[in-house]
Amino acid sequence: MHVFRACGISKEYGARTLFTEVSFTVEAGEKLGIVGANGTGKTTLVKLLLGLEEPSSGSVTRAEGVRIGYVPQYLASPPGESVEEYLLREFRAQMAAVRAAEKRLASATGDDVEKAMRVYQQARDAFERIEGDQYEARVAKMLEVFGLAAKRVQPVASLSGGEQNVLSLAKALLSRPEVLVLDEPANHLDYVGMAWLEEFLMSFHGTIVMVSHNRYLLDRVVTGILEVAHGRVRRYAGNYSTYRRLKLEEELRQERAYAHYERRVEKLQKLVQRFADLARAHSNWGARYRARLTQLRHVTAEAVAAPAAAQPRAAIRFDGAHTHANIVLRVQNYSKQYNGRVLFEQVSFDITSGERVALVGPNGCGKTTLLRDIVTHGHWHHEYLRVGPSVRIGYVAQQQELLDPRRTVYEELRAAGAASREHALAILARLLFRDEAVDKLVGALSGGERNRLQLARLLVHEPNFLILDEPTNHLDIETCEAVEEALEEFRGTLLVVSHDRYFLDRVATRILEVRERRVVSYPGSYTEFWLTRSAREEAAAQPAERARPHVKETVRTPRPRKPSPYRIEQCERAIAVLEEEKRRCEHAAAEAYAAGRYQEGTRAAQRLSELEAELHRLYADWVALQESQGV
Repeated sequence: MHVFRACGISKEYGARTLFTEVSFTVEAGEKLGIVGANGTGKTTLVKLLLGLEEPSSGSVTRAEGVRIGYVPQYLASPPGESVEEYLLREFRAQMAAVRAAEKRLASATGDDVEKAMRVYQQARDAFERIEGDQYEARVAKMLEVFGLAAKRVQPVASLSGGEQNVLSLAKALLSRPEVLVLDEPANHLDYVGMAWLEEFLMSFHGTIVMVSHNRYLLDRVVTGILEVAHGRVRRYAGNYSTYRRLKLEEELRQERAYAHYERRVEKLQKLVQRFADLARAHSNWGARYRARLTQLRHVTAEAVAAPAAAQPRAAIRFDGAHTHANIVLRVQNYSKQYNGRVLFEQVSFDITSGERVALVGPNGCGKTTLLRDIVTHGHWHHEYLRVGPSVRIGYVAQQQELLDPRRTVYEELRAAGAASREHALAILARLLFRDEAVDKLVGALSGGERNRLQLARLLVHEPNFLILDEPTNHLDIETCEAVEEALEEFRGTLLVVSHDRYFLDRVATRILEVRERRVVSYPGSYTEFWLTRSAREEAAAQPAERARPHVKETVRTPRPRKPSPYRIEQCERAIAVLEEEKRRCEHAAAEAYAAGRYQEGTRAAQRLSELEAELHRLYADWVALQESQGV
């Protein structure tokens, strides 16, 4: 059954065209991800499917009677509306419609009775569709399930970004949807919230259409990809990693076919020109000339399409001066309170030169506060936050408060220290700010544009210690990958906060977890940390063995508990992701060396070596897990 069907839809905003003649269907039970660069129209496509916007031409049909739950990217709530009022808004509107219809029916006379009865029946049917008689009880239960019961009367605007995401999802689920349409549902969720969202969406028995830049989420949940690019929507089978592989293979085939076509045309053109010269000198060459000319016309009439122009990609490179300090950051006996709440108690840890450290923890645990204190107060003689004397910090702020909304993009970079107009414009162009974009006010930029501007500031500062607080927020996948590649090549020290696990697995080699006002260090990648954490939580969840009175306990070697199949599955998924990246890396290295791009080939070979080491560790973990299961 078709849940959504788009037939030849186009969408225009003034002189700008987003889509042209787009057609596709979404079948019941499918789980589809929508991907594409920022500004290509992913959110607009979702709104067209839902009927929230109308196409400029073409049509969208929706299955009749299907319940749809929508989780928008940004939650809209009137000023002062409480959490409970937000969830009850539809119920109260439907209840008011029923009461108005009842009142009209009670006062109706003569010919108006039949019309009033129809209005009442329609209102009552709509009320029953949302199960209005149980709606208030279900709202109370939903608040409890999603951990929002304590914030029932709190204004929606006062919730954190992650809490607003959860609230929006709770509202969508109140309608008991058969179809979930989600626009960036992972925004602002912490690592625990992300794990919960993945499990929920994987177990959801219905149709899912989801816009997301979160690659792990797309890999785990979706079974098909809709790519929005160049005014078209193309469909690919499989999850995100499969889509990337198919896309790369398709692009390589297209490039080779086009290169072969161009060589053939060039050869024929030279041959035709040679025969034309001979025909002018010798009349008996005329037939041969005309035959070759006809052949050239046939070949050019069946021209191979040139590869589509790639989306502009950020060109990022962090060139920080070398530091002679061994200890880049020493946090010693650091404690912190905020609004009467204790965030940290006697926290101590070191970060040495060249380390790549990720700071993780639940929302509200104080990660951003700690980073701000390091940036604001840290120096070599500080009592609690010692920063090496030759260390130059570069900071990306989650709330982007470093930027002045009254300045233009160009003025912001000059204020950050760009040496000249040419220097500023060159850096801005590398971060995709060109032409009139450099004169836009910072206050008018999107979230992704502001993060790109913060990255441009880093290129001016040339730091050797990067402190990044959610640097990939609002960025599309292409720009995320550009940031990842730049950080892989960065020779300085990195301390990053991020909820993007794909990003963390690529850039971090040590994890600091904020847990119960302490900071715990884990060597290795994010996936290794998560597996270790899951094992610890499983062990802690087992009830302690009760002491047996009057019986002397003998010393026994505890039997190792079998790991859950979920841990084995996690390990297998991590291996699959890295194997796919390894395959792409091998291909990229071979292509680069074959084309004479030796520096690019060397980088790919270095990454390949890292991947092989990581895979070796993961395969060892997998074998250990299998043996523990008795396999």
